[in-house]
Amino acid sequence: ADERVVRMERGILLRSVQPADAGLYLCHATEHGFTQPLLRLSLEVISARQAAGTVPAGDPQFAAGPPGRKVWYRDFLQLVERPPLGAADRACQRLWSRGRPLP
Repeated sequence: ADERVVRMERGILLRSVQPADAGLYLCHATEHGFTQPLLRLSLEVISARQAAGTVPAGDPQFAAGPPGRKVWYRDFLQLVERPPLGAADRACQRLWSRGRPLP
């Protein structure tokens, strides 16, 4: 098993994401023998250089932009810059609570 993949109560956490981690991730819930698809997530891994230029801090152009991308980027930066104890669990919990149904 890959030590970078941490199984959590509500999903998985990929640490030190690498280009090979890119792809489509599917989340299914199984209860009483029935499986139901919950979420389809496409992961694109970008370089640190690309990430640095994704959302310029304080740029009003992005203030009204798509909230999903901005929120995820902000949450990611909070985890990377100053990860308090349990921050990863709380971030995953927030993302799960915002979950969207499959298209």
